[in-house]
Amino acid sequence: MAQRLATLPLLIILMGISALLMVLPAAYALMVGDYAASRTFFFGGVTSLALTTAIALAISNRRLGHDRLLQLLGAYAVLPVLMALPFHQTLNGVPFLDAWFEMVSSLTTTGATLYPPADLPATLHLWRGIVGWSGGLLILVLATTILAPLNLGGVEVFSDRPRGSPHRTLQKPGATTQFLRAARSVLPAYAGLTAVLWLLLVIAGDAAFAALCRAMATLSTSAILPVGATEPATSGRVGEYVVLLFLLVATTRRSLPGAVPLPGHRGRFDDPELKTALVIVALVTGLFILRSLFVSFNWDTANEVPRLLNAAWGSAFTALSFLTTTGFVSQDWPAAKLWSGLEAPGLILAGLAMIGGGIATTAGGVKLLRIYALLRHGERELGRQVHPSS
Repeated sequence: MAQRLATLPLLIILMGISALLMVLPAAYALMVGDYAASRTFFFGGVTSLALTTAIALAISNRRLGHDRLLQLLGAYAVLPVLMALPFHQTLNGVPFLDAWFEMVSSLTTTGATLYPPADLPATLHLWRGIVGWSGGLLILVLATTILAPLNLGGVEVFSDRPRGSPHRTLQKPGATTQFLRAARSVLPAYAGLTAVLWLLLVIAGDAAFAALCRAMATLSTSAILPVGATEPATSGRVGEYVVLLFLLVATTRRSLPGAVPLPGHRGRFDDPELKTALVIVALVTGLFILRSLFVSFNWDTANEVPRLLNAAWGSAFTALSFLTTTGFVSQDWPAAKLWSGLEAPGLILAGLAMIGGGIATTAGGVKLLRIYALLRHGERELGRQVHPSS
């Protein structure tokens, strides 16, 4: 069976997986009594699987090209259309373009939406969360099987090969085989971390459904929740403590299998991306706290200490969340804004989102490794100003 799957184009495999994923919201809708949504997703999955099978049989005796970038483009062009069908049918009367936008946003882990959370049933919130979580897994696998061998996606920063030049492994047949092997390596860790975070959030006080959506949104950095991303969770500050630990996964790929080794760095704690992320978060937190300390802090007022600690936590959590392009807002963020007295703190958060997280992770942005390389290059140039012959 595995050998037959390996002969199919990667897009066909992904279409089949997308069709099977529709069973999950169908089962959930059946459990909560939303029979119309359950039928829509079940028959949508069956129809999509039948279409995928028919296409696979039609091209089974043909030799197709194996250009990996074209397969990557095809995945992000076709999959959202397939995934938008049950979304469109469940929300009867909405334009299909809106449903397609929702799926593109979810699959790319962007998390943007056209609808207020209250306007969507729980089944569609679950479907958006599943698509976002699957999109995070997809980019983790594609980053190591397509982008890294082509010296793209941030790997070119430390590689000695020209950008876009194929690695020798690309000359071997079986691109789908390599994709399936990478998926088998990454999926247990990715799903395991999601399950652990789900359990911890339930223990912290979140409802099971909300905790599941929050866990998937954290690992995929999509921030797709059944409520607004700025609304505080039931778990409160304890839940934020837990989420913060799992957001660190988006700052470096080295915590997951299949990481591309960085030359000159040994051990998991000798990670330039993680160090750069911590420094950036510390600088932003310090900016929010120290500005008020030097401007208007009353050193004789002991009651200000708890407010300072809450503001520091709100700044640190929100800064790391936006740095990983997740977009969660701490419940202490209003206190941090009030404490800092900055007129436009959102510009700082937008800058953090532009920097982004680690290479080959679910986070977007410019990527921390490129920022680290830029800082090292600037350090080198300043050193040559002092010692031109170095």
